[in-house]
Amino acid sequence: MTDALHRPPVVTRMTDLIGYTPLFELARADNGARLLLKLEMFNPTGSAKIRMARQMVLDAEERGLLREGGHIIESTSGNTGLGLAVVAAERGHRFTAVVDNHAAADKLRGMKAMGTELVYVDADTDGEELHTAAREELAEEMARGKDNTFFTEQHNNPSNAVGYFAVGREIAQALDNRVDVLIGAVGTGGGLCGTARELKKYVPGVSVVGVEPKGSIAFGPPAHDYYQSGTGTPEGATIGLLVDYDLIDEGVKVGDVEAFATARVVARRTGLLIGGSAGGVVHDALARLTALPPDAVMVAFINDGGEKYMDTVFNDDWMTDRNLIDEAVEAEIDESLAKLRRP
Repeated sequence: MTDALHRPPVVTRMTDLIGYTPLFELARADNGARLLLKLEMFNPTGSAKIRMARQMVLDAEERGLLREGGHIIESTSGNTGLGLAVVAAERGHRFTAVVDNHAAADKLRGMKAMGTELVYVDADTDGEELHTAAREELAEEMARGKDNTFFTEQHNNPSNAVGYFAVGREIAQALDNRVDVLIGAVGTGGGLCGTARELKKYVPGVSVVGVEPKGSIAFGPPAHDYYQSGTGTPEGATIGLLVDYDLIDEGVKVGDVEAFATARVVARRTGLLIGGSAGGVVHDALARLTALPPDAVMVAFINDGGEKYMDTVFNDDWMTDRNLIDEAVEAEIDESLAKLRRP
């Protein structure tokens, strides 16, 4: 592998800061099995999704689908939009994000600060329902037939997965190819499956676990609303072409209560702020850690940090209003993590 383990000392573009994110040991079982978190919030915009945002734009330019001064359009719940906003600003493109009220307010503010045009599919409503299918339809319609305009279509764009190949290389390199389990959230499928595809080149036997919210349909019904943003496939949406079931050994579902409780407990126990869907990944990872073989290494793909969720996951009033706080669940997770933390 030729990738450097560290960023260059001086960079000239924000996208030069992408990658080389750290691994954080969150927990260790009595038999030496470890849970390491790949902290993608250390990328610009605080999310892994800037990796694939850059790749989608660069590939579109190379294929002649996007020329100088072009117009990028995407349907996004926030993190992809933030990444595309950075890339568009750097490369002199205009960017329009088709969004709904389910997105975290800070993500929308961030996109707007970087010059993004926001188009709401539910502008006249106050609800927080996911409108993924409606967003996709509007984004596609806005781009159709327009010169020098490109709908990045993250759910079905192969460049999405390619953007995450570097994550697989970084993990393999940092751990000398000693990885037993890779676990991560499944939304578009690009993050987990792109990482897994590359990681398997160096660690063919690695087991891959996909996590989605309860209510999402990638791993089957039942379908219902959920509050974990930026992940899963809600009812009415099409499962993306990048969800490669041949690469995923096991698919699991984690409810909002458990996911958000885990994020809150991790923050109190370690000072590390992770996003709500990342809480779902960590919840399942902690549950399976003690069953791993001695000295096994499990890496959890942590898509983003918790700073964008101060008004939601980390807001007691917001959580209480939606019946998302369960003190018994938080206490159980806290006890479990306390036993598995090592100095």
